[in-house]
Amino acid sequence: MNKVKTSLIRKLLHTRSISRAARALEKTANADIADLFGSLSPGEFTALVEVLIHAGRAGRVMTEIPEDYLPAILEKLTEEQLVRVLSMMPADDGVYLILPNSASLSSEERERLQQLGLYKLNV
Repeated sequence: MNKVKTSLIRKLLHTRSISRAARALEKTANADIADLFGSLSPGEFTALVEVLIHAGRAGRVMTEIPEDYLPAILEKLTEEQLVRVLSMMPADDGVYLILPNSASLSSEERERLQQLGLYKLNV
């Protein structure tokens, strides 16, 4: 994404112009949007997540985020945002999002997913 478009998107995110930002991102590749996450302020980050949820693209963009950055980005999502993002994804992509390269969860992660109804113990 070029600098002019990035600047425009950041201004729209800063002013919380969700619909306008969604329209501005319509023809932007998911991978290019994923690249934006690393350079955003906390407020812009939250607004971008809302834009992507509003546009129905959150799940597709999240699958384009490099695995190295995914945990830090997921950590910033609220539980409500995480549930909304996961609801927009096929189940196998959702598993990738939660467990990118690791088959084991910490007890805290397991508990959070259980509270969200996304993880069940095999009893």
